[in-house]
Amino acid sequence: MKNNSDSTKTSSLKTLAILQNKQIGERLKGLRNLLAKRPEEISSVLSMSTNTLKGAENGENVGIEVINELILFYGYTLQEFYSLKKLPSWKALMQRIIKYHISIKSVAHGILEERSGLMELLEHRLIPNTKLFENWVDEQGVIDYCKKNYSFTYDTATNTLNSAVKKGWLQRDDNISPKKYKLS
Repeated sequence: MKNNSDSTKTSSLKTLAILQNKQIGERLKGLRNLLAKRPEEISSVLSMSTNTLKGAENGENVGIEVINELILFYGYTLQEFYSLKKLPSWKALMQRIIKYHISIKSVAHGILEERSGLMELLEHRLIPNTKLFENWVDEQGVIDYCKKNYSFTYDTATNTLNSAVKKGWLQRDDNISPKKYKLS
């Protein structure tokens, strides 16, 4: 029978494990977001479901194999991942992933060449990491920027930009044509 001291120690360890899972999950989600990829895109090249990947990113107890597979997908050793103090730039992460997958003769990095969804690109790269929306920019300016800087071609951006306005990320000038967008 456990005494109160043992029970308290066990409870403290469980609490620490839960906190650590949350931190690991946040780091994994941060890496995926740098790639501007949705969970289903990443899970499509791994041996896990989208729900399992989301669970890992939410800090759920998904099993060490899942965590290890994700860490390896991002090109990290376990030691590198657990000692990571801050996330790399998206370019450095892409280079790391490609180099790692080439070294192990994996083709999983091929999804990095696929065009990201414009909403993911807006949320995780264009708004936080560029000056694109510091001044007013129209839809064509956004499309041209994505083609020049990411080699991603979009036919239209209106719906995505309007969704970003609804989310409060951008504001829209409705008094001019074509409509222009800027950081809120």
